[in-house]
Amino acid sequence: MNRINACLHVLTNIFIMTIPMAPIFIFVSLIKPYLDVFLYSYTDILPFVLFYTFLMVGIFYLQGFGHINNPYKLTLLGMLLSILGNIVVLAGLPYHVCWELGAVLMGIGLSIAVPMYQTTQDELTRQRHWPYKENMKRDAVLRFLFVIINMVIAIVSVKAVLIFYLLLLVSCGYFICHLPVTNKLHFDPIFVPRSNSSRYYYLIIAFLLLFLTFFVRLLKQTANITYFIYMGIAFAIFMVMLVGMRRHNIHLYSLQTSWFSEVTNFVILFTVIYYISMKEFIFVFYTMAVFMSGACLIPFMRPITMRLTKYCSLVTLCNISSILFLLLLFSSNVYIYMTGVFLCAFSNIQAIIVLRQNFMDEMGIHHYEKRLIQAKMRNLGSIGGQTIMMFIIIAGSWFETRHGSLALASYISRDGTITTLDIFDFIKLLCITAIILEGLWLLYISHTRDGESTLL
Repeated sequence: MNRINACLHVLTNIFIMTIPMAPIFIFVSLIKPYLDVFLYSYTDILPFVLFYTFLMVGIFYLQGFGHINNPYKLTLLGMLLSILGNIVVLAGLPYHVCWELGAVLMGIGLSIAVPMYQTTQDELTRQRHWPYKENMKRDAVLRFLFVIINMVIAIVSVKAVLIFYLLLLVSCGYFICHLPVTNKLHFDPIFVPRSNSSRYYYLIIAFLLLFLTFFVRLLKQTANITYFIYMGIAFAIFMVMLVGMRRHNIHLYSLQTSWFSEVTNFVILFTVIYYISMKEFIFVFYTMAVFMSGACLIPFMRPITMRLTKYCSLVTLCNISSILFLLLLFSSNVYIYMTGVFLCAFSNIQAIIVLRQNFMDEMGIHHYEKRLIQAKMRNLGSIGGQTIMMFIIIAGSWFETRHGSLALASYISRDGTITTLDIFDFIKLLCITAIILEGLWLLYISHTRDGESTLL
């Protein structure tokens, strides 16, 4: 029994760590039947858009219900919603309404389960009740193999992906139900109240982010320029609310986490858009494999990275490295480009890990909400990065051809041409330049303010 629990512990850790890549596998399985012709419609892609939206934004609603008081119950709730959503989708495959409802439940459930499971693990470790040993090198190799298996299953069908995820969710849920938690985690309420003004603030911000993320993703998947207007409106309102209310200091750690997440999101998302547009579908899988290879290299390079910390901050080194590695993505040579993807994955994920460790030591924030805040900053970086990219793609397409949706249209219909290739090169130049400028700004404030809180 102990051996079974140890295997389930490893499986749960791997699954939780690879959840952010789930939308890519589901999307690949959804569009596989339409590789040669443009057939999928708004109703075909809406469940995926809803799943991605709630996966990114679901956690932003949690603090609107109060201060987190029981991460274990929230983990169980998240797993239950994910399993229920998966079953609803599988049971109602012929009916789009079931797809949409199930996608929302899965998105919310996984969004909650990931940071709350990690918080539960942190709490049990702090109380010395966590009975399992961690092996970073083993987990890194298994994560790489897990992603490869995911990609193979995604080629089969979306139903195969959902069945695979259902088996994983049930197995992980069984493991979580049998964790050696204390009575406090068994019986304490999930939330404790916070002031109404704080609740409304969090709920309003979460709703605006939901609106923004939905139309960003819908624009990307349909190339309908109308959604660009809605996206712009949502982005403007969100920024006005964020700047106008200015209730909270955002620590430098959070800004850096958002930037590294933005870089990671750009490397994956732009590559996927580009290669699907050019009908080089196999390179999407190559990119995922190369990216995971870079991320999985981190524990094996730990002795070297630890030596480097004697000379400078590892986060600063990763910041500089990411800026330099992004320059490799300018190359049209696929080997140089993939080298850039590999190195960006290594430096960005390494930085996010270090920032997470630093933030966990930060005083003044309840330990139940630290993982949640980190996840929010990562997701905010991904959402912000995609929003900026969509603005640049539309603007770049219009500047080059006076047809704002041409680049996205070629991605949707998979009919890229030499003209499209030129547009993507121009868009890539703009995106990388914007990200590098943000990175240089972070370097500047990290040295001038020395880690002090930065007010947005």
